[in-house]
Amino acid sequence: MSFKFNFSVSDEDNSVKDIIDDKDSEDTGSSAPFVTIDPSMVNIQHSEGVSIKSYKFSQDVEVHCYDSASLEKKVKDTTAIGKALTSNSDLIPSVYEGGMTVWECGVDLAQYTVDSDISFTDKRILELGCGAGIPGICAAKLGASEVHFQDFNADVLELYTIPNVLNLNQTTNCRFKFFAGDWSEMSTAVKGNRSQEFLYDYILTAETIYSVDSYKKLHDCFAAMLKPSGLVYVAAKSNYFGVGGGTRSFEQFVKEKNTFEIKVVNEISSGVPREIMKLHFK
Repeated sequence: MSFKFNFSVSDEDNSVKDIIDDKDSEDTGSSAPFVTIDPSMVNIQHSEGVSIKSYKFSQDVEVHCYDSASLEKKVKDTTAIGKALTSNSDLIPSVYEGGMTVWECGVDLAQYTVDSDISFTDKRILELGCGAGIPGICAAKLGASEVHFQDFNADVLELYTIPNVLNLNQTTNCRFKFFAGDWSEMSTAVKGNRSQEFLYDYILTAETIYSVDSYKKLHDCFAAMLKPSGLVYVAAKSNYFGVGGGTRSFEQFVKEKNTFEIKVVNEISSGVPREIMKLHFK
């Protein structure tokens, strides 16, 4: 049985997109292994001739991204992204998690990092569910020493994130790493390994709490990879109608876990109500 629900207004398309959640094809027990993607092994020639979109957050901070609509035309149907496009879907749970779309909360989070008094200078940053990587790229432009990007799909990192970061927004003093895989696999891989390699001053994530089923996996990643004095910023819609997720239910989940303090630090009322929440260890 399949059903549709209105999910989000894309920054690239002001019309509300339909996302098909195909319960027949979903394997709720599956997970993608946690792997490191070597950018030197990525063929970025597919980006040639693709138009570029720019997001200006201040006089000094502007992020450039390949236009995903143009890029999608070059994606083969053998990839997870291609399968989603073939099914006319922005998201297929446990297969493709929407990484080729610039979701508005990612832009919200990037704008917040530029406008607020957050200091990224010489800090280590992780962006979870990065997609285009806009918040992480902003952190690099604001002085971070390292920014690591994670997305469920290796295809998204290779086709979209890595070209965005290294082709269009390279910074001389920031080091980048790229990880693919499911959050549960990621937190399991780093659990007990409290080396600096997987500890971060800031964890940024946007549009990642649309499903209640993902809360525990995301929370476990925060707990495993945030430095004791670190901060997490989560940008999301107040409600994701049809799937049960949203800021209030996630806030309640975090409070019940009793690991982090959580509070809303920014509210956006234009369009669909959206919020940015800050977490830190108790």
